[in-house]
Amino acid sequence: MRRGLKVDGKLGQGGDLGEILASLEIGDIVEVRWLDASEALQGLPKSDREYDTPVVSLGYFLGVKGSRTKHIVIAKEIVLDVEFHYNCIPLGMIEHIRLVSRGQVRKTTIRKMVSRLESTPLKRLKKGRRAGWLKL
Repeated sequence: MRRGLKVDGKLGQGGDLGEILASLEIGDIVEVRWLDASEALQGLPKSDREYDTPVVSLGYFLGVKGSRTKHIVIAKEIVLDVEFHYNCIPLGMIEHIRLVSRGQVRKTTIRKMVSRLESTPLKRLKKGRRAGWLKL
């Protein structure tokens, strides 16, 4: 296994996110540590730490997409080579990226996933009961 790539914080804070992303190849398995949005169901937290919602996502790197802000796109699950579950993570919320492995999925499957993502309008990517899932 190759040594992991690491980004500590945003651009200019210990790592160049652009360089790390440029070194990734479509289909690489990556671990992304990031901060998610959260919703308060009770009163507002007293501690600043309680506002942070750290998440670890693991999946196949599919590229960087977005018009208003850029997101890393990963496929978290591939089901019977007929559909996949993806996650779009805003680059500004990423704390750490680690390369886990290269080239562990068939090239034809990766090409289908990337093609499907590129041909699906953004509005359809985020709506509905099966949000985050696309057929191959």
